[in-house]
Order: sequence, then C-alpha cells, then structure tokens
Amino acid sequence: MDTIYYAAAEGFIEGKYRKVGDKIGALSEARAKYPLLAGQITSAPPAKDKASPAPKKDDT
Repeated sequence: MDTIYYAAAEGFIEGKYRKVGDKIGALSEARAKYPLLAGQITSAPPAKDKASPAPKKDDT
C-alpha cells in the first residue's frame, strides 16, 4: 500500500530538490524505507506555522 509522504528536510529527495513540507507523493514502504530512516521524509503532513499573537499591553 502506498502512503503520501512529505519532505522533512531541504535538499534532493527522490530525484528532485524539495523544501521542508513539500509533498513527495505516494511511495511504497520499500521505496520510503531509507529516506524515512535518514529523516528526509515523513508521513505526517507539515504543521501550519502560526505566528504567536502579540502580547497584550497592560493598561495599568
């Protein structure tokens, strides 16, 4: 069964230069084994970057 993978590191992954969070596509377990072990790809989608809200000023 193929699983969708995403880049966990920036660089050449599966023959193409990818940035962190780029979708790699569906890979079989055998094809994803070594990039997973190396930490280059992940099966979890990238987290959305949310900037922390500015702290509220105290009106005292």
